[in-house]
Amino acid sequence: MMPKLTKAGFVCAARGCKNKQYLSRESFFLFPKDIVRARIWAIAGRREDLLENLESLHRSHRLCGAHFEAKAFLNDLRNRLQPEAVPTIVPSLEGPSSALQDHNYSFFIPDTFMLSHAVDIESEIGKV
Repeated sequence: MMPKLTKAGFVCAARGCKNKQYLSRESFFLFPKDIVRARIWAIAGRREDLLENLESLHRSHRLCGAHFEAKAFLNDLRNRLQPEAVPTIVPSLEGPSSALQDHNYSFFIPDTFMLSHAVDIESEIGKV
């Protein structure tokens, strides 16, 4: 699977997100190599279509920093994530969006939700 290059950068893999590296001030983060965390990132980004390729997402897909709460970052520049960071801010799929407009976020995924589902995901992967 080839990376999604647009001009001189990547596009965010989250469904409905229009951030592009060359148009945004957001940092972009590769999907984790860990399959369990990659699955959580794909689900949080509303990209269930990526679940078939969890092993290779870390080479080809990125999420922008707009999908992470402030506590997920190691610094004020928002360009380094905590080792176990999980995207908890997902874009709304309703209403108009433009590549130049800010995100319109509809909800946050609480950490407790993501942690409780990580166990379900681990057991699910163990069955495969």
